[in-house]
Amino acid sequence: MSEKTGIVDTLEERQPYITRKQEKGQEIPLACDNNSLAGAISQRACVYSGARVVLNPVTDAVHLVHGPIGCAGYTLSLIHI
Repeated sequence: MSEKTGIVDTLEERQPYITRKQEKGQEIPLACDNNSLAGAISQRACVYSGARVVLNPVTDAVHLVHGPIGCAGYTLSLIHI
């Protein structure tokens, strides 16, 4: 992180995902359609976390969901809130 953007001091690989105001004639492309970094937890979360949110109201069934171990650890931490 040798260079600061003046907006947010963040990881260099995350810079294309930050929306910035543009000056006239200056185009700043966003890279929102790229995949997330493996193992990183972001606001986009993961599919397992989304499945948990959707399946939690169904209490009279067993939920069997397969996903990466990192996702399971991330959502297990939410139980203790």
